[in-house]
Amino acid sequence: MRGVKISFGFGFNQVVCKRRLIFGFCSNWSFQQSGDCLCLIGRGNCYAVGVRFERSNYDPTVYISCFQFPKEEDRRNLWLKKINRKDCSPAKNAVVCIKHFSEKFVITEDHAVRDDGSVLTVKRIYPKFTPDAYPPIFPNHPAYLSSDPVSKRKTPSERRNEILKRDEKKFTDWCLKDIIKTFDDFRKEFPTKLTKEWLFTVQEDVLFYKLNICNGQAPRIKVSYKVDRNLSVTAWHGEIALSNKSLHILQGNKCDRWTKFDCLLSTLGNYEEKNVCFEDKFNYTLNFLQDVRKQKEKKEDEILVTAPKPCCFASPYTPSILDSRP
Repeated sequence: MRGVKISFGFGFNQVVCKRRLIFGFCSNWSFQQSGDCLCLIGRGNCYAVGVRFERSNYDPTVYISCFQFPKEEDRRNLWLKKINRKDCSPAKNAVVCIKHFSEKFVITEDHAVRDDGSVLTVKRIYPKFTPDAYPPIFPNHPAYLSSDPVSKRKTPSERRNEILKRDEKKFTDWCLKDIIKTFDDFRKEFPTKLTKEWLFTVQEDVLFYKLNICNGQAPRIKVSYKVDRNLSVTAWHGEIALSNKSLHILQGNKCDRWTKFDCLLSTLGNYEEKNVCFEDKFNYTLNFLQDVRKQKEKKEDEILVTAPKPCCFASPYTPSILDSRP
């Protein structure tokens, strides 16, 4: 909403007060080169030492946030003590600008935790100060007027809570980085995590295998596993297919986390024949015998098809000749 300039007969300069027109109140004021905010009835300047009449301290093109005096008596007296003005009787709507507050006293961002554990940070349009804030900084004035705020010592419970929150945040960030979202992400990142003993080939799927090389013998594949586009895993020890029971480390037979991938490399890299369960060995033997039987039946069928047919010779004697014998 665009502000409208209003003239009053009090001798004050005209000014545009956008927050007053939009929200009906004004808690953060914008100092304009044209004059004071009318909603403050001429009290738009900072109450702190020297600033009320030194407009050159502010850039007229920048909005300067200000804060009202606290209502609590103790905190109000602390503010007045820090400002150290002779006329210590500020009006009800007197303000102190943000330039007199340390950064630790000003809140410029709001934070919220999403359902997935990540933190959403939103910058505030209008800053606010912390409950323990007071104005300790007075630039362009004698040094004795300014003082560095003393860091508040935290209680043991507060320190423990901060450590827990920091650890939880690290764990949450680590969990998010551990997730493999898509097969393309897996194919792009796995070479950086693969150990040298593993070989791989990439086609539609990614096949990993480890060779067993012995002196005087032909190399043979010791263990291997395949990750398909759905991130599902199929593994073998030699020629024996390993069941989900043997791959319980995957928890669902999917390689959807990098920790699962690391466990898979470690487990299968040290996999021995004695680790193969009886069920997998039995299924392998059964499938092998079935393949042998099918090959035998196929061979027998080929023999029957290609076997020579018996030759038929015509008899030289007709039935009439045989019947005419004496």
